Amino acid sequence: MADTARMPRLRLTPPERPWLNRARFSDRIATRLRHGRGLLAGDAAHAWAPVGGHGMNVGMLGAHNLAWKLAAVHRGEADDRILDTYDTEQRALAVRYVREMRLNFMELPLPPLGYRAFSATVPVVLALRGFQRRLDRQLSDLGRNHRHSALSWQRSTPGLVRERGPRAGDRMPDIRVRSGGPAAGPVRLHTLLRYDAWTLLVDAARAADPAVRRSLEERCRRGPVPLRLLPVTPADAAEARLFGRPGDLRLVRPDGYVGLVAPVARPEALDAYLVTLAPRRPDAHPPSAPSAPGASSPSRSRRPRLPPHPPPTPLSDGSQPMSQQRTRTRGTVTVIGAGMAGLVAAYELERLGHRVEILEGSRRLGGRVRTHRFGAHEGAPFVELGAMRVPTAHHRTMDYIDRLGLGDQVRPFVTLLSEENALLATSGGHVRLRDAPRRLIADVRASLARDDYRDETVVFGAWLAAVVDAIAPPALRTGLRADLARDLLDRVERIDLTPHLRGDHKDRIDVHGLFAAHPDIRSACGTRLNGFLDDILTETSPELIRLACGMDQLVQRLAARIRGPIWLGQEVTGVEVSGDQVRLRIGRGPLAVVRPADLVLCTVPFSVLRGMVLRGFDEDKLSVVREVVYCPATKVAVHVREPFWEREGIRGGASFSGGLIRQTYYPAAPEDGAHDAGERGAALLASYTIGEDADILGRMPVRRRHRVVLDELARMHPQLLRRGMVRGVTGVAWGEHPWTVGGCTIRWGRDAAACEEERLRATRPQGRLFFAGEHCSSEPAWIEGAVESALVAVRAIEGRTGARFASGQGPEMWEAAA
Repeated sequence: MADTARMPRLRLTPPERPWLNRARFSDRIATRLRHGRGLLAGDAAHAWAPVGGHGMNVGMLGAHNLAWKLAAVHRGEADDRILDTYDTEQRALAVRYVREMRLNFMELPLPPLGYRAFSATVPVVLALRGFQRRLDRQLSDLGRNHRHSALSWQRSTPGLVRERGPRAGDRMPDIRVRSGGPAAGPVRLHTLLRYDAWTLLVDAARAADPAVRRSLEERCRRGPVPLRLLPVTPADAAEARLFGRPGDLRLVRPDGYVGLVAPVARPEALDAYLVTLAPRRPDAHPPSAPSAPGASSPSRSRRPRLPPHPPPTPLSDGSQPMSQQRTRTRGTVTVIGAGMAGLVAAYELERLGHRVEILEGSRRLGGRVRTHRFGAHEGAPFVELGAMRVPTAHHRTMDYIDRLGLGDQVRPFVTLLSEENALLATSGGHVRLRDAPRRLIADVRASLARDDYRDETVVFGAWLAAVVDAIAPPALRTGLRADLARDLLDRVERIDLTPHLRGDHKDRIDVHGLFAAHPDIRSACGTRLNGFLDDILTETSPELIRLACGMDQLVQRLAARIRGPIWLGQEVTGVEVSGDQVRLRIGRGPLAVVRPADLVLCTVPFSVLRGMVLRGFDEDKLSVVREVVYCPATKVAVHVREPFWEREGIRGGASFSGGLIRQTYYPAAPEDGAHDAGERGAALLASYTIGEDADILGRMPVRRRHRVVLDELARMHPQLLRRGMVRGVTGVAWGEHPWTVGGCTIRWGRDAAACEEERLRATRPQGRLFFAGEHCSSEPAWIEGAVESALVAVRAIEGRTGARFASGQGPEMWEAAA
């Protein structure tokens, strides 16, 4: 010490030691912090060595976390399952503390050389202001977060710059703000937050819009928990950076942590979040008959609830929906997966009187319905990275669009080979669709061994080849050429094609009408091509629609109508079927838990199910889980400064780009004919590929994939090379995506009987475990398939339960994993 202090005369005399003792420390964290009505907190929940001095902080954070949740459950404002989030959040904090404690070099003994380096470095580093702030937050534990909690929903789009401000799950910074107008002095934000209520923080400039303010206040008023709107203005630019995007709303929990971050322009995310907090009701629906005048009404909660479900709507085929008004509650159904199948099933099960909860492994709803918006502001351009169209013949999907109030958003979907000014890849390069017939016909004639076919027969072959080349994977493209040369054209040669020819020069043909009028032509197609032909004809049909507001609104509106909790970030990693119970393993590593459930509906793709630990399944079920084939799909979208394609007369539709990127889809032109991109820019789906083509792009590193797509697209649209034209690129490789591991189910090359057999095997339940999803339907690869399978599963669950779950007992509480 004398040498270190540079005090050579320093002398220290050790005092008499009254006693000595050796302390032994161990790191212990309870496997669960909740058991029914019993909860653990403080040292009873976790204990470790006092390195870093975080023991008291962790205990206080846990008490703070638990107290407001207990109060909400006690007052009837939240479902008691919110207490499960205390378990997961607090245990996750404790695990992180233990890991950091073992790496805390500030308090661990160092060798002499390490100590000298430490002594020379620390004073310099501590003088850095940024490091001081980081160290303050670390030592005070105010920088801890719950980003992986089921109560943390990040719904804001990052855009082109790194997202500023707190994310969902972070503690809201205690910045200086003004809340009483420009004349009001700045105050600390946390003095305005309340421990007995949630707070909806919005930028005061956004809340100044009367329509926005009324909308948010109405949502606060009807929410299940005490919630108040707080418009604020950061005191200066530095505080504004800590506050975050002014276009986002932030729902702050009573303990000061951010629960939801979403654009102000999309308040339906707030509705969906609040619905997950609402307590379960013993009655699924209010009484059907109103009370007589003057009759005493039952006591009401001091806070209004969300509006009840609308009455059942007859389906288009005249049949009644499965949901009927019930007054008793059935058992709890746990739905795995919050895609379209899971949401539709949960919605219908609740209308039948069941309690429902949804476990979703990812941090978003919708599964393969994914709308990407380039910006959080209203009117931001968007693209569909998942499902983007609905055939009008898919009556179940169309019925849900109407029942969810989206009928006014239905617009025609202009598909491939429909826009005259779109481009088509040919042997001579890209040509306009209006100029393509001559080139396409010449290419087909050159590939045929015979040259005596009628002109109209060659026209048929040319346009069928164009469709297959644009949509099909490489193997099917090769197969079509072989079928044309073998006997497909010979069979068409014997048919009068005059009624199906189109165009002034009769150089186009209605392929859909021809196959409908002469279905026997298909027998001349190869087995795989014949199986794929339905997809080709559907995808290029003129009877397709889209949603002008984005396909994700189907998901958001369904989620907003589901009363039960939707838990995000709850990855199911194992399923065990045993007797009258299903056990689910949720999570990985030391935080994994095993939970018993009454009834389970699994809607995740079988490609994902294969990666789980499956026990209690029979051999045939395991076999079909392994056998279902998934086709990869990759989409890449580009955000550009302006819709340059409109100057070339392209008002929507798609181009066949060829090469690696295959199909390029353009957004529909504005209905009023004017397009003011302004600061918003425009977006186009630069590349849509399936099969082997999708695999090639999907397995590339993301940056390289984006560069390859931009380079190829620039050959067709050189405007992309202009400085500042490209603002951003995004995309999804569904074949490599961990929550799908495939774009869609395919049954190419199988006859109708084999397809139906696979569907029945995929749908067949295992005890109390049921299955749904497009892989369990007769319409794979479409939203219709997800809806169809969900309704079939609901009927199966209803038939299984009947009157057996009148007690309304929910699943047992969480158990620790072995």
